[in-house]
Amino acid sequence: MVSPAPYNMKIAITLDGIISSKHYTPEMSEVDFLNQVCTEDGWYAINRWFFSGHDLLLISPRPKNDITERWLNEWAIIYSNLILDTPLDQHINVASANKCDMIVIGDKRSASFPSDSCVVFGLKSDHLQFTPSKFINYIGRLNELDEVIEQWYLQKKRFAASLARKRK
Repeated sequence: MVSPAPYNMKIAITLDGIISSKHYTPEMSEVDFLNQVCTEDGWYAINRWFFSGHDLLLISPRPKNDITERWLNEWAIIYSNLILDTPLDQHINVASANKCDMIVIGDKRSASFPSDSCVVFGLKSDHLQFTPSKFINYIGRLNELDEVIEQWYLQKKRFAASLARKRK
């Protein structure tokens, strides 16, 4: 169970390979985009987090056009913001610039440098292996992040209660 707002978390997620089943390549046609399958793990996690009150920022190197939004709508993927045309090696920077608390990446090229403002999680898969890094927290499934979100929520709640006591 993911805790509801008021202490919502801002979560950035690389769209390709996390939510969509394939990674973007410049050679992809409109038909290729629209025929991608949404990952079951991605669909359930996105919906669970969004309906728990968390802000979701989707990031992708896909070009800015209506095709990606159409695909997201067809798969009923809900999100707070979508940033397209972002090179893979800039995903962590984009998450930091948007003041995200964490980012989930599905491509080792997204992790070319660390962030000091958001926690980085790398989703391992059979077809993609990350180079070991002290800057990436590796997970096997997105539901493993539910506990991280819950702990974050409890910490924010304790901090707010502490501030309230100090103000009295």
